[in-house]
Amino acid sequence: MPLFFLVALQNAAPAIEVSLSSKIAAGSLYTIESGKWIIDSPATTSKDLADSLEITTTLPFFIVPVRGYFGRAQPDLWEWLAAKTAAKVT
Repeated sequence: MPLFFLVALQNAAPAIEVSLSSKIAAGSLYTIESGKWIIDSPATTSKDLADSLEITTTLPFFIVPVRGYFGRAQPDLWEWLAAKTAAKVT
């Protein structure tokens, strides 16, 4: 499944968290920090993901597909990304 980076804008994080907790399986969601998530989803586009979360017309947010990554972060983020990326190859 594709990976997406979701950022809650303004004060939308609590409402988006509620939607994520009810619509995304725990193993398919990585919380980077409050209001920032990476999601492993069957959605094919960013809009499809927003529609499935039912946030398209109600909350301010930003979603982009993850096609590659680089940076410095906590080790478990890299482990989660590696596991999700490896699962797509096999």
